[in-house]
Amino acid sequence: MANLRELRRLLGVRSPSDIIKADARKHGLIFFGGRALNKQMSFGFLERVTHDFDLLTGNSKPRRHARRVLKKVEKLRPKKQWYLKKALHEGTVKLMNIGADRRRGTQDDYGLADFSGGTRPYVNIKGLKYETLSHIKQDKRRILKDKESRYRHEKDRGDIRRIEASRRLKRTKRW
Repeated sequence: MANLRELRRLLGVRSPSDIIKADARKHGLIFFGGRALNKQMSFGFLERVTHDFDLLTGNSKPRRHARRVLKKVEKLRPKKQWYLKKALHEGTVKLMNIGADRRRGTQDDYGLADFSGGTRPYVNIKGLKYETLSHIKQDKRRILKDKESRYRHEKDRGDIRRIEASRRLKRTKRW
Protein backbone atom coordinates (compact mmCIF):
# COMPACT_ATOMS: atom_id res chain seq x y z
CA MET A 1 0.00 0.00 0.00
CA ALA A 2 1.31 3.45 -0.91
CA ASN A 3 2.21 5.84 1.85
CA LEU A 4 0.54 9.25 2.16
CA ARG A 5 3.32 11.15 0.36
CA GLU A 6 3.16 8.83 -2.64
CA LEU A 7 -0.63 8.98 -2.69
CA ARG A 8 -0.49 12.80 -2.73
CA ARG A 9 2.00 12.69 -5.59
CA LEU A 10 -0.20 10.32 -7.60
CA LEU A 11 -3.29 12.47 -7.02
CA GLY A 12 -1.41 15.69 -7.74
CA VAL A 13 -2.11 17.16 -4.29
CA ARG A 14 0.68 19.41 -3.02
CA SER A 15 1.17 21.03 0.35
CA PRO A 16 2.52 24.56 0.87
CA SER A 17 5.78 23.08 2.17
CA ASP A 18 6.17 21.07 -1.06
CA ILE A 19 5.74 24.29 -3.03
CA ILE A 20 8.39 26.07 -0.95
CA LYS A 21 10.86 23.22 -1.38
CA ALA A 22 10.27 23.06 -5.15
CA ASP A 23 10.74 26.81 -5.48
CA ALA A 24 13.91 26.70 -3.36
CA ARG A 25 15.30 23.92 -5.55
CA LYS A 26 14.46 25.76 -8.77
CA HIS A 27 15.80 29.18 -7.73
CA GLY A 28 18.75 28.12 -5.55
CA LEU A 29 17.48 29.41 -2.21
CA ILE A 30 19.40 28.36 0.92
CA PHE A 31 17.61 26.92 3.96
CA PHE A 32 19.00 28.08 7.29
CA GLY A 33 17.94 27.93 10.92
CA GLY A 34 16.08 24.98 12.42
CA ARG A 35 15.35 23.20 9.13
CA ALA A 36 19.02 23.24 8.09
CA LEU A 37 20.04 22.00 11.53
CA ASN A 38 17.50 19.16 11.55
CA LYS A 39 18.27 18.05 7.99
CA GLN A 40 21.93 17.49 8.82
CA MET A 41 21.37 15.75 12.15
CA SER A 42 21.98 12.05 11.75
CA PHE A 43 19.74 11.08 14.62
CA GLY A 44 16.05 11.96 14.84
CA PHE A 45 16.02 12.30 18.62
CA LEU A 46 18.44 15.25 18.35
CA GLU A 47 16.16 17.28 16.08
CA ARG A 48 14.53 20.50 17.24
CA VAL A 49 10.84 21.14 16.54
CA THR A 50 10.36 23.83 13.91
CA HIS A 51 7.28 24.79 11.92
CA ASP A 52 8.47 27.43 9.49
CA PHE A 53 11.05 27.68 6.74
CA ASP A 54 13.90 30.21 6.86
CA LEU A 55 15.26 30.93 3.39
CA LEU A 56 18.14 33.04 2.09
CA THR A 57 17.56 34.48 -1.36
CA GLY A 58 21.16 35.31 -2.21
CA ASN A 59 21.71 38.69 -3.82
CA SER A 60 18.17 38.96 -5.18
CA LYS A 61 15.26 40.64 -3.42
CA PRO A 62 13.45 38.57 -0.76
CA ARG A 63 10.08 40.19 -1.44
CA ARG A 64 10.18 39.01 -5.06
CA HIS A 65 10.73 35.40 -4.00
CA ALA A 66 8.06 35.66 -1.30
CA ARG A 67 5.54 37.07 -3.77
CA ARG A 68 6.26 34.26 -6.24
CA VAL A 69 5.72 31.59 -3.55
CA LEU A 70 2.59 33.40 -2.33
CA LYS A 71 1.05 33.21 -5.82
CA LYS A 72 1.81 29.49 -6.05
CA VAL A 73 0.37 28.78 -2.60
CA GLU A 74 -2.76 30.82 -3.40
CA LYS A 75 -3.34 28.65 -6.47
CA LEU A 76 -3.29 25.67 -4.13
CA ARG A 77 -5.78 27.19 -1.68
CA PRO A 78 -7.41 30.25 -3.28
CA LYS A 79 -9.46 31.57 -0.32
CA LYS A 80 -7.10 34.46 0.54
CA GLN A 81 -5.60 32.48 3.43
CA TRP A 82 -2.07 33.76 2.83
CA TYR A 83 -0.43 37.18 2.95
CA LEU A 84 3.02 38.80 3.14
CA LYS A 85 4.23 40.78 6.12
CA LYS A 86 7.44 42.65 6.91
CA ALA A 87 9.43 41.00 9.69
CA LEU A 88 11.29 42.67 12.58
CA HIS A 89 14.63 42.34 10.82
CA GLU A 90 15.10 44.76 7.95
CA GLY A 91 14.87 43.14 4.53
CA THR A 92 13.03 40.03 5.77
CA VAL A 93 9.56 39.15 4.50
CA LYS A 94 7.22 36.60 6.11
CA LEU A 95 4.67 34.43 4.34
CA MET A 96 1.77 34.26 6.83
CA ASN A 97 -1.46 32.25 7.13
CA ILE A 98 -4.57 33.98 8.48
CA GLY A 99 -5.30 31.23 11.00
CA ALA A 100 -8.57 29.80 12.27
CA ASP A 101 -10.42 33.10 12.78
CA ARG A 102 -9.98 34.01 9.06
CA ARG A 103 -8.72 37.54 9.90
CA ARG A 104 -5.41 39.11 9.00
CA GLY A 105 -3.10 40.43 11.69
CA THR A 106 -4.53 38.56 14.68
CA GLN A 107 -2.75 36.40 17.26
CA ASP A 108 -3.62 33.07 15.68
CA ASP A 109 -1.83 33.92 12.40
CA TYR A 110 1.24 31.80 11.83
CA GLY A 111 4.27 32.15 9.60
CA LEU A 112 5.08 29.52 7.02
CA ALA A 113 8.30 30.98 5.60
CA ASP A 114 10.76 33.81 6.20
CA PHE A 115 12.66 35.16 3.19
CA SER A 116 15.89 37.09 3.85
CA GLY A 117 18.64 38.43 1.63
CA GLY A 118 22.26 37.29 1.78
CA THR A 119 24.21 34.08 1.41
CA ARG A 120 25.98 31.62 3.68
CA PRO A 121 28.14 28.55 3.07
CA TYR A 122 25.90 25.62 2.19
CA VAL A 123 25.83 21.90 1.59
CA ASN A 124 23.67 20.36 -1.15
CA ILE A 125 21.35 17.57 0.08
CA LYS A 126 19.01 16.00 -2.49
CA GLY A 127 19.04 19.11 -4.65
CA LEU A 128 18.27 21.53 -1.80
CA LYS A 129 20.84 23.87 -0.27
CA TYR A 130 21.24 23.90 3.52
CA GLU A 131 23.53 26.07 5.63
CA THR A 132 26.56 24.09 6.87
CA LEU A 133 26.64 22.83 10.45
CA SER A 134 29.98 24.51 11.10
CA HIS A 135 28.55 27.88 10.08
CA ILE A 136 25.41 27.31 12.19
CA LYS A 137 27.60 26.54 15.20
CA GLN A 138 29.78 29.61 14.56
CA ASP A 139 26.67 31.80 14.25
CA LYS A 140 25.19 30.41 17.49
CA ARG A 141 28.42 31.14 19.37
CA ARG A 142 28.41 34.71 18.08
CA ILE A 143 24.81 35.17 19.29
CA LEU A 144 25.73 33.79 22.73
CA LYS A 145 28.29 36.61 23.11
CA ASP A 146 25.67 39.26 22.32
CA LYS A 147 23.93 40.50 25.48
CA GLU A 148 20.94 41.92 23.56
CA SER A 149 20.05 38.44 22.28
CA ARG A 150 19.67 37.01 25.76
CA TYR A 151 16.18 35.72 24.96
CA ARG A 152 17.75 33.27 22.43
CA HIS A 153 20.64 32.03 24.54
CA GLU A 154 18.97 28.92 25.98
CA LYS A 155 17.81 27.76 22.54
CA ASP A 156 21.23 28.43 20.98
CA ARG A 157 23.09 26.57 23.74
CA GLY A 158 20.79 23.60 23.11
CA ASP A 159 21.52 23.75 19.38
CA ILE A 160 25.29 23.77 19.98
CA ARG A 161 24.90 20.76 22.31
CA ARG A 162 22.89 18.92 19.63
CA ILE A 163 25.54 19.59 16.96
CA GLU A 164 28.34 18.37 19.24
CA ALA A 165 26.36 15.27 20.30
CA SER A 166 25.64 14.42 16.67
CA ARG A 167 29.32 14.70 15.76
CA ARG A 168 30.35 12.56 18.76
CA LEU A 169 27.84 9.85 17.83
CA LYS A 170 29.02 9.86 14.21
CA ARG A 171 32.64 9.44 15.32
CA THR A 172 31.91 6.56 17.67
CA LYS A 173 29.60 4.96 15.08
CA ARG A 174 27.27 3.59 17.71
CA TRP A 175 24.26 4.21 15.53
